[in-house]
Formats: sequence, structure tokens, C-alpha cells
Amino acid sequence: MARVHIPTPLREFTDGQIKVDVEGATVREAVVNLEAQFPGLKNRLVQEGDLRAGLAVFVDGANSRRGLRTKLREDSELFFLESIGGGSHNRREIQHNWSGQHHVRPDAGTARM
Repeated sequence: MARVHIPTPLREFTDGQIKVDVEGATVREAVVNLEAQFPGLKNRLVQEGDLRAGLAVFVDGANSRRGLRTKLREDSELFFLESIGGGSHNRREIQHNWSGQHHVRPDAGTARM
């Protein structure tokens, strides 16, 4: 079984468990099986059939660009983390939070001369 490391804000769904074991040949199957064990968790990870905006999945220590399609081994470890971006020239940035909502805020620290 793959081992999923549960981020602190989502542990309310797992009765405080930090790590849970789950079956699945792909990240998508693992998420479906997580939902069966812990109803409500999937909605915090997936939206419209893909990872929520602002989330990244790490499998066995590597950031997976394949997202939910990433294949798992029997002993894989999964981490769902908020993505961190930078270098944008936009004056506003979108922040993701674990509630599944997005917040838009002005770019702080930008001054005009």
C-alpha cells in the first residue's frame, strides 16, 4: 500500500492521523480510496477531475508533473503540498488555501517611483 502524508490542515478528515496507507496504482486511485476511508478529503485535493489549483503532488520525493496520473509502487510515499511560485510580474497573485477557496490579494511591497 502507498503511504500518504496528510498535511496538517487536512488531518481533521483523518481523525488526526499524520500518515495513512491506501491502495492505488495511480495517485487518482489513491485519492478515490482516501475518499472512501475519509469522506470529504477528495474535495480538498481534486477539483473538476484534476489536482486543485495551487497544489502539487510529490511521489517518492519527486514533484510529479503527471499529477493524478502518476503511477505508484506498492511502497510509494505521497505528499500533497501547496505550490510555491514566484517571479511573476503580475500586480495581484492568487493564493490557494486548504479550504479549496482562492483568494486574490494585491502584490505587497511594490512601490512606484
